[in-house]
Amino acid sequence: MEKEFIRTRSVLDILVSLAFVSLGTILTFYPLGKMSGAIGIVCLIVGFLSLLLLKTTYKDEMGEKGYKKKTFCFPNDMKEDILAAMRNGSIENIGNIHSECNSQSILLCAYFHKKSDKVFLRLYEYVPYSYVPCTDFCKVSYDELKEMLG
Repeated sequence: MEKEFIRTRSVLDILVSLAFVSLGTILTFYPLGKMSGAIGIVCLIVGFLSLLLLKTTYKDEMGEKGYKKKTFCFPNDMKEDILAAMRNGSIENIGNIHSECNSQSILLCAYFHKKSDKVFLRLYEYVPYSYVPCTDFCKVSYDELKEMLG
């Protein structure tokens, strides 16, 4: 399944940025003390930078927004077990494997959307200096991975 997820701004990201900008504007133009102008300028800079850089949610190429990403790390020797679990549809077993490991050779990225009950899984392998996809996206129901995703 060819799918691509792109980072986007959520409503919360925009609200936080606008709160910093408005607080900075108030503190800069209506000085309330000796340091309020300097604090206001810092708030303005933080607000504008967060408006440019803060992106916490994902959307797919179809335009559906609201996906969240959770990453799980595994040692390299568990790659075949995870691939078999993804092929067989026994995804619940991955949660049991995850609780035993703390390595970063294999990454399992889960993009989930609670309202639409969708989870897309993809396995990545570490090749020096980058992670390379090992599989295509696997679509699973959110109920199957509810305890693993939290």
